Amino acid sequence: MPGRLYDNLYDKVWLRQQYVAKRLTMQQIADKIGCTRQAVSNACKRQGIRTRSRYVKRNANEIGARRHKAFLERVPRLRDKRWLVEQHVKKHRSLSDIAAELRIHGSTLGKIFRTHGILVGRYPRLLDKEWLRQMYVVERLSLEQIGRLAGHTGAVPGATARRYMIKHGIPRRKSGGDMRRQ
Repeated sequence: MPGRLYDNLYDKVWLRQQYVAKRLTMQQIADKIGCTRQAVSNACKRQGIRTRSRYVKRNANEIGARRHKAFLERVPRLRDKRWLVEQHVKKHRSLSDIAAELRIHGSTLGKIFRTHGILVGRYPRLLDKEWLRQMYVVERLSLEQIGRLAGHTGAVPGATARRYMIKHGIPRRKSGGDMRRQ
């Protein structure tokens, strides 16, 4: 029927795309085409599109993104990648310690670190490529010694140090003679 008001409300494919695929609210669709929320609700029912509760959270990723943006606005240091790297990697501070100073949750800080592309680890010293290279190449410490210096108290500190060397692209020394002399 040409000339119908709000033709999009009669187009099941368009309406499903907006409401289901794009997860727009009925109000957002109404604002987009210039009708009421109730008109969109009636159209969804007429087209057989199952509706969501008005009070159900729309999309966890979208909500998370809004919170993330709010934290970045509220705490300017979270936008400063250099400061974050300095605290965690250079000063060897734990995420929970930094998070406590900034008054945010540790998992939130972890997400922000990942957003900045900053390596996060249990042993911050091992994240410091220059420190690790200095200890291994210049000081010629063993992987086990490096792991212990980094604060690893478990059974295999050398394996942990080796994993970080691989991440940083630090080549392993040839095994043999000069290590046995130490």
